[in-house]
Amino acid sequence: MPVLGDKFKRQDSNSPAWQIASPTLSDGADDPNGVCKAFYVSVAGNVIIRDAAGNGPFTLAVVAGAVVPIQVSRFQLTGSTATVFQMF
Repeated sequence: MPVLGDKFKRQDSNSPAWQIASPTLSDGADDPNGVCKAFYVSVAGNVIIRDAAGNGPFTLAVVAGAVVPIQVSRFQLTGSTATVFQMF
């Protein structure tokens, strides 16, 4: 799978997402897809993230069907129980 990179270089942050991808869950490295503009929750649970500025980790309790409008650089493996998709 090719590296997607930072999609904000192609569009402003107010434009809709143009691509969706499964994140690579990791406790030690940022996602190789780059920073997403939001994420979609397909299965409810907890998701542990680091924001685009590298702050965190933050544990978010999320419900299925939610679109969470936060730029995320890392979806952590340990402790995450939700299934999510990145939106670029």
